[in-house]
Amino acid sequence: MEATLRNAGRTRYQFPRSRRLLQRAEFGRVFAAKRVFIDEELILHTAANGGQPTRLGLAIGRKVGNAVRRNRIKRLIREAFRLNQHRFPDGLDLVVVVRKGAQLTFETISASLCGLVARAGARLPSSAVAQPPSAAVFRQPGAAAPHPVSEDLS
Repeated sequence: MEATLRNAGRTRYQFPRSRRLLQRAEFGRVFAAKRVFIDEELILHTAANGGQPTRLGLAIGRKVGNAVRRNRIKRLIREAFRLNQHRFPDGLDLVVVVRKGAQLTFETISASLCGLVARAGARLPSSAVAQPPSAAVFRQPGAAAPHPVSEDLS
């Protein structure tokens, strides 16, 4: 009961396994759909998933950098997805690929991901994508979303 009262009115930003693409077949289905959206930092491959919650998969190649850099980029992308998932329409499976030589900070990743998902949601048939609920449900008035990391990864 106490935990319920303590969390009353707070947005719960979670990233459970049900929001992740984990199987090779899931990645293959998204790549086979051939719906690609590109900007300066990221390449976003998308496929409709039948109205389920939007799910995220990552494909970060060795050309991006060493293991430390690749893992940091993956953490930043997951965090950007976690904090912005309430803005994304349901019904999409996403695979994010990082472009070689991209200058990545949390802010650029978050802005890039939000922009690409908005473009992807607008291009898919409306029957395949459910629109997100109103953002007012998820935020207290005047509260800003946290942006925990802002350093450059070059």
